[in-house]
Amino acid sequence: MEYRFSMTPRLVALAVLCLIALMVLMFLLGENIGRVMTSSNQAAQRSGSQPMPNAAAAQAEAGRLRSAVGGGPSEPVGHEAPASHETKR
Repeated sequence: MEYRFSMTPRLVALAVLCLIALMVLMFLLGENIGRVMTSSNQAAQRSGSQPMPNAAAAQAEAGRLRSAVGGGPSEPVGHEAPASHETKR
């Protein structure tokens, strides 16, 4: 038994539609992968690979991290600490 493969217009149209659908799906997959990679890069940059621009931003970030973990309220550190928290003699 022998089957002859013939390129009918219906088969060509189906092949073209499948190729277009494949290209669209590949584009959407690449866009989604790009979004995930960008968000992970931004998270890595925020986590400490680059210095914070000022002390207030560093304290705000530390407060957010402590509240996310469930720690208590954060106390000011460094030169912004109140005089009562300085060295007691």
